Amino acid sequence: MIIMEHKTAGDGTKLKMFQEVVGPIFNIIGNGCKVLDMTKIIESYLGNRFSVQLDEFEAPLPAFPLLFARPHVKGVATKK
Repeated sequence: MIIMEHKTAGDGTKLKMFQEVVGPIFNIIGNGCKVLDMTKIIESYLGNRFSVQLDEFEAPLPAFPLLFARPHVKGVATKK
């Protein structure tokens, strides 16, 4: 399984604070999208049945309106 998703920024960063403020608004206008730490969710959900390899990266997105939809994770989950 190939995985690519955006996640929350690091704790204590300006981007993380911005994500916390904009998150509820983006949930409404972004068709239910939520700003979450997807790395932990992916590993906890798939970790029992799959071997998960994730790498963080910056996807080439336009600054507006997607400034807060960073960083990203990409990876592969293979069945154990």
